[in-house]
Amino acid sequence: MELHALRTRGWSISAIARHLGRDRKTIRDDLAGKRELGVRRRPGPDVFEQYQAYVQVRLTDDPHVWATALYDEVRKLGYDLSYPSFVREIRSRRLRPHCEACAGVSGRPTIEIDHPLGEEIQWDWLKLPAPWGGDAHLLNGTLAHSTKARGVFAESEDQAHLVEAIDAVVRRLGGNARCWRFDRMGTVVDIGTDHVLPSFAAVAKYYGVSLAICPSRHGNRKGMVEKQNHYSTQRWWRCRGGGQNQIRIPMTASGAVIGEGTACAAAAARTQGRAEGDGGPLRRPGPNVPRPTIARRIPTGK
Repeated sequence: MELHALRTRGWSISAIARHLGRDRKTIRDDLAGKRELGVRRRPGPDVFEQYQAYVQVRLTDDPHVWATALYDEVRKLGYDLSYPSFVREIRSRRLRPHCEACAGVSGRPTIEIDHPLGEEIQWDWLKLPAPWGGDAHLLNGTLAHSTKARGVFAESEDQAHLVEAIDAVVRRLGGNARCWRFDRMGTVVDIGTDHVLPSFAAVAKYYGVSLAICPSRHGNRKGMVEKQNHYSTQRWWRCRGGGQNQIRIPMTASGAVIGEGTACAAAAARTQGRAEGDGGPLRRPGPNVPRPTIARRIPTGK
């Protein structure tokens, strides 16, 4: 460094300190090897060091696990520093393996889509690997303005289960919106013509909503529910039971609901800043009359 070169030329510590704009004690300690110029000394012992091996193994096994999920895990092991300190240690030590696919996605141009108050609920199915085998079918409904979301498990993704799950989500959101947005679900539109199915048009008429169908390859148009799917997969589903192979989710006839009675609900609100609701005129209450009847196909086992 420059100060060592100046010292070799015979400069005094005071002259070097004046030249570099540093305190003489700092220059003296750096020349003696007690500290490094420009590097802040740790105020205490390295707390993260005893958890580094665990974090490194977890990131090696799953490079895409969220830091919030890791933070909850190390908190249970005794780590008592803040989340920003935890993330700073992961980044400074470069513990997360490089992913070329993720590196190519970051930095893409994006556009902000305006979502008026109470205008839209975005819907999407999410298939999750079930610990009992097969897939668990989760319907996520997200308010586009506030990003408040609820999800309900269903036995399958046919139209009867879709309508039942929509009704459960709407009631847990506290009411309805003016428009429902879907992708090109086969239970909502005719894939060949992109026209809304008559059976589902009756459902929309009953709930008093209009339908908006995303064109093919325009998933960003319903980016709110896509982000909720990402959260449900990477954060909520992982922390339910401490791992994908140990998940045990209480199932009822009406389905398990995201954010109700779980330890992850507080973490979700803390880390993502989810709003509690749109409030006031954002949503209209659902109808009290019976829903249109849709036949449910019951497997016979043959």
